[in-house]
Amino acid sequence: MSRIESFALVVVLTALAALAACASQSGSGSLVDDVATDESGASDVNVQIVSHNPRDVVIYIFLGTSRQRLGLAGGNSTTNFRLPWHQVQGASVAHLLAEQMGDSDRVESDLLQLKPGGRVVWTVEADLSRSIDATF
Repeated sequence: MSRIESFALVVVLTALAALAACASQSGSGSLVDDVATDESGASDVNVQIVSHNPRDVVIYIFLGTSRQRLGLAGGNSTTNFRLPWHQVQGASVAHLLAEQMGDSDRVESDLLQLKPGGRVVWTVEADLSRSIDATF
């Protein structure tokens, strides 16, 4: 093997090692960043917040008696969250909570029937009491 071929092999192996290191880094550890139960994420539950509220809202999910913060849904926008199925499958009861930023207004969704690969769409209205949800 020539010096050029050896050098090219070292460069390729170094690049592959760097890619493997990047791929193995985990997320921040929050509910929505954890690794899914399978590589494709096909069993994850997708939660879509469609906000017609001009103010930002903080979204939480209740799984049984445990409350987890999903994140911030911006005003007048659509925000998506992904819940790994293995973290929600054991919950006997699940529902969402939206708290409006800057005051004490809040609203809870109906009880949700979560299933692998399912989808929840929650429309948060300017008048929080008029918010509606649907599961698919």
